[in-house]
Amino acid sequence: PMTTPEPHAPQPVAIYTMGKVGSSSVTTALTGAGFEALQIHVLRGGLKTLKRRMERRPNAAHLKTSVQVVELIDSGQPPMTITLMREPVARNVSAFFQNFGRLVGGDVDSYTAKEIQSLICEKVSPREPQDWIEEELEEIAEVDFGRHHLYRGATTATEAKWPVLLLRSDLDDDSKSASMREFLDHPDITVERSSNITAEKSGGDLYSEIKRIGLPKSYVDECLSQPFVKNLLSAEEIEASKARWTEST
Repeated sequence: PMTTPEPHAPQPVAIYTMGKVGSSSVTTALTGAGFEALQIHVLRGGLKTLKRRMERRPNAAHLKTSVQVVELIDSGQPPMTITLMREPVARNVSAFFQNFGRLVGGDVDSYTAKEIQSLICEKVSPREPQDWIEEELEEIAEVDFGRHHLYRGATTATEAKWPVLLLRSDLDDDSKSASMREFLDHPDITVERSSNITAEKSGGDLYSEIKRIGLPKSYVDECLSQPFVKNLLSAEEIEASKARWTEST
């Protein structure tokens, strides 16, 4: 009698990011195309360190996934990896609201916009994205970020320890889809904008207000003067971000 072949297990793809860079739509597209999408933020420290961190934060699902990815790397089968990058001021503001409970605590809506401005500057270091690139992407995956110019579009880090696709988070969906299809050699990947929008969550009105009034010039300048920014944004885009985010005084 004929036997039915075993179905192939989905190929794992890691979505390795600093967080708040618009990875939900990429994850959904991968899952829809039959891949196992592994969303992670941290690989540093190896299995022992990650397992210790899991014990301290048992509800952090991404740490459990990090362990899975490290096990794949250690077994000599690192997953194809997609990393998204976002303009750092917007990313830091989103990260602040996402992590408000851990960073500040209490009810975000009980604060004024002026108080939120100060708390963002106090709680989210302008160096956070740069530190992640240096400590994670460059140290662990051996991506030489300085070699890449994302303002020209998506690029593959061929020098990395395993295949890594670098995407700008604000690339349009069609460009993201095309880059991912080529990278993963799969014709059926379609990215559609995600619903994981900060403005629609708790504190959404304050988030919109911060986008409107901006942040102190010193904070914006420090965010946009991190070394990685000139590889992510063109000179014109950096100036436009400064103008958009610096509060009028």
